[in-house]
Amino acid sequence: MNFAELLLDGLRGLVDHPLRSALTGLGIVFGVAAVIAMLSIGEGAQREAQAMISLMGLQQVLIEAKPVEGDSEEAIEKRRVSVGLSLRDGLALAASLPHLEAVGGRKDLKFEDLLPKPDDATLLAAEGVDAGFLHAAGLELVRGRRLLEQDEEDRAAVAVLGIGAARLLFGTDDVVSKQIRLDRVWLTIVGVVRQPTYKSRGVDGLELEDRNLRMYVPLQTALGRFEERLKEGEPEPPELDALILRVRDKDDIAGVAKVAERTLLRLHHDVKDFRVVVPLALLEQSRQTQGLFNLVMGLIAGISLLIGGIGIMNIMLAGVVERTREIGVRRALGARMRDIELLFLVESTTISLLGGLAGIALGLIAAAAIGQATGWTTAVSGGALVLSAGISALVGIVFGTWPAMRAARMDPVQALRHD
Repeated sequence: MNFAELLLDGLRGLVDHPLRSALTGLGIVFGVAAVIAMLSIGEGAQREAQAMISLMGLQQVLIEAKPVEGDSEEAIEKRRVSVGLSLRDGLALAASLPHLEAVGGRKDLKFEDLLPKPDDATLLAAEGVDAGFLHAAGLELVRGRRLLEQDEEDRAAVAVLGIGAARLLFGTDDVVSKQIRLDRVWLTIVGVVRQPTYKSRGVDGLELEDRNLRMYVPLQTALGRFEERLKEGEPEPPELDALILRVRDKDDIAGVAKVAERTLLRLHHDVKDFRVVVPLALLEQSRQTQGLFNLVMGLIAGISLLIGGIGIMNIMLAGVVERTREIGVRRALGARMRDIELLFLVESTTISLLGGLAGIALGLIAAAAIGQATGWTTAVSGGALVLSAGISALVGIVFGTWPAMRAARMDPVQALRHD
């Protein structure tokens, strides 16, 4: 018998017993569906992390100020030792790290009054930034110009708005030369910038801010014209809330982060009142965590495939007993042991493969339903589909081999005598 005849005979055997065939493949259907659903969650989370950190900049090192530890007296004493994150730190890092493309400083501004008044002022925030910050943060210019070194020197009363802030305040992004008022300070808008946004569940250790809803003023203007209100007994706040270091080559990021931390510890007299965040390292950590999650979920889903394979073996063994006389007749008519073995392998593999294809369809539906119900991003890669189909076919071959061998090794004479 050639392979085409074996395939037709195998399919005919499945069609003759549709209910048994469907029930046999049911375990594979749910096993593959579970694999697809689990992998889709993992792949979606991986893509979210990649997109989120790419937006923040894989070539960035973030240095964020953090409160000094201890009670109020201890905190005040530590502040006497270290003034916290400052412009001096930025200059020192720029001078000692030749791998930097840009260094930007940021100071968060607190304001109580804003004109024009938006529908929801809580959505907006203001920051004092130096000329290098917008470039270091990867913000794109939409209209007008960026902040300049001259604006810093003149403590100019100018501002650059994120595109979301411009639309919230004026209903349009064509706002160059218009004015806003932060508390008592009037600022002329000189430009609009944009940061691509991405809805994400986030990555541990990193928070993605929507910089499209920010208002940026020159750092010296912020430090000179806006007073920071302190509660009694609180230590002096640092001059800056954050520094962004933009590195030319991604391969230099780890070294830049280590040197920056050592440099700042020396400048701050070993007071750790800052933290260094490397988005690229967080991405690698997220990948490792997600890989472990995928492995665990894959093993859980693999249990369903194992159960499905055992079901196929069980039904095929029962089918061998049921078709003993048929096997004897085929052998008497000249069928070889290999033909009988291939016949049963074709049946088991076909059941498993069809169950796998049905499971892929069910898994895609389940992935879409999970995304809709939870708001998570789910994604199914082509590799996952090919892997699932291959595994389902492999399950049919592995668990169909023993029943096929048992059928092929039957004594033809004994098989013909079987009732």
